Amino acid sequence: MPECAHCGEEYPAPGPYKSHVLTCTNENGAVAADEPVEETASESSDSSAEAESEATTMDQYIERVVDDRLETVESELTQMSEDVEELENFATISLGERRLDQAEANLSEYSASLTDLSERTLEQVNELESQLEYQTVVLATALDALAEANVDVDTDPIDAYRQDQIVTEQSPSKRLEEAIEKLES
Repeated sequence: MPECAHCGEEYPAPGPYKSHVLTCTNENGAVAADEPVEETASESSDSSAEAESEATTMDQYIERVVDDRLETVESELTQMSEDVEELENFATISLGERRLDQAEANLSEYSASLTDLSERTLEQVNELESQLEYQTVVLATALDALAEANVDVDTDPIDAYRQDQIVTEQSPSKRLEEAIEKLES
């Protein structure tokens, strides 16, 4: 708390200073706030010097208070700036973690989707292979029957189709080939 320039007593800052000055004890004795003070010429110059001194003291006090508060505000601002920077770093890391988690979840979902697709595709391929094998057996049987009945069958479209397609070597396709050869001979 600041001290009074007149009496040296401490008083609460900053508002009550004027009221304290009016009631404080100076070198000449106590002066009450409602008691008029008679001034002489020398006292007038003393009081103007005191007023000037009080103004200077008041200005210094105000500057000191402003400086103290300014330092406090600057330190709080620095602390807030550091807090904001830390919060931004946390938010950035947190956002990165959330994005990484989301990417992992998407990858997991995509992987599950691909697994499901491959299982369905494998089932369909197996079904198609089964149908193809069945139709190959039926066609081979029909060609065998035609060959035994000595019926002339034009197998050129079948040969052309086989040349256009990639045929994997399996027992039903070999059986079909043998049946065609028997029919042509």
